Amino acid sequence: MARQRINPDRVQTATETVYKYNKANTVQVPLRLNKKTDADVIARLNEMESKRGYIIELIREDIEYERRQNEGRAN
Repeated sequence: MARQRINPDRVQTATETVYKYNKANTVQVPLRLNKKTDADVIARLNEMESKRGYIIELIREDIEYERRQNEGRAN
């Protein structure tokens, strides 16, 4: 079976499309951790199947906790 040739123009277009989508719809948040002082955090993140999912879950739980705390103060 013959290999198909990749059309470089099509690859460029796909790459540009992904770039444009990411620029319009996503935010990148780099996180640098220290191997010595953050070893416990690094170890926990490495246990997770999805680091991104774990971090988002923690933040959303914190947002919900804060919302509930603020509701209690308003009453």
